[in-house]
Amino acid sequence: MTAARVHLISPDTLSNDLIDVWRSHQAAGENLRGPFFSPEYIRIAASARPEVTVAVIETPGEAPAFLPLHRDGSIARPVGLRASDFSGIIAAPGYTWSPESVIRSCGLSGWDFTNIVTSDQTMQPHFRAFADSPFADLSEGYEAFAMDRSKSGSDLVKSVAQKARKMEREVAPMRFEAHVLDRQALALLYEWKAAQRARTNTVDVLSTPWMREIVERLIENNTGTLGGLLSVLYAGDQVAAVHFGMRSETVWHYWFAAYNHELQRYSPGLIILLEMLKAAPALGIRTLTLGQGDEAYKLRFATGSTQLASGSVDCRLTRRLTNAIWYAARTASHRSSVVAALARSVKRGRRRMFQGAQ
Repeated sequence: MTAARVHLISPDTLSNDLIDVWRSHQAAGENLRGPFFSPEYIRIAASARPEVTVAVIETPGEAPAFLPLHRDGSIARPVGLRASDFSGIIAAPGYTWSPESVIRSCGLSGWDFTNIVTSDQTMQPHFRAFADSPFADLSEGYEAFAMDRSKSGSDLVKSVAQKARKMEREVAPMRFEAHVLDRQALALLYEWKAAQRARTNTVDVLSTPWMREIVERLIENNTGTLGGLLSVLYAGDQVAAVHFGMRSETVWHYWFAAYNHELQRYSPGLIILLEMLKAAPALGIRTLTLGQGDEAYKLRFATGSTQLASGSVDCRLTRRLTNAIWYAARTASHRSSVVAALARSVKRGRRRMFQGAQ
């Protein structure tokens, strides 16, 4: 493999020529067409988190490749941290590279990555955990999608439509907006999501100032290549459900959703997702990605899934060994609460250990 030159640049200093190359990679790679791979998203994330940078990888005779990173001391993490549902290198199809060499050239001792599409063969030796990310194919339109779901044996589309009609009869006429600048609805999203996270004892990334800044900037950025969409389902004058997500030219990502618990019996969270699916083709959307997870509603709406991997690129032996222990404990933790506690302990300690081992 020919030696590559790697240099880090701020996303807002990417030249027009480099942006053109970046977009050509996206156009050529089906897995790169989603909003998380958009250069605008990386720029917006960097405006809220100055730790975000881009490694430009230049190999003689090949188009430059791009690796967006969030620098956390000596470690790289995904852009957007816990909010990142897709990540990885933006490069031409079939591109080969040395992850260890690139990370080392960035002055880093490791890269803890999540949600990289497993088709990236160069990264496969570093994969440690796997998950599916369901999606809905809308390339033939909503009616074709609904027919596909029916033929597959899923009655979710039909049952959700029935609940929508029931809510209209018993509550108020329903109205759906694919994108509306409703600040009250956005405030409700924050409130309802925080309550949900408290109930489930999970991290509420939407409560962080930097994530809210990203949301605000995405809402303001609605171009042909990236946009933030605040979708709202109304029952009369009240908000029944709200969703905030990102879209690229052809991909809409289902990201943050919450609903009015007073209307829970009508499943407003499922209704808003169904309305998004109906509205998507008219917006030029061909795929609605549902994010990592095997929740029943995702599987019943999905027409397919993409396998994603998490893992680490480790440039130091001690870090490699600790990460191997962490992932082994994580795998075993599904079968043992004691091992789960050990995994959490290793996770807490590994960052402290290796940030001090410079």
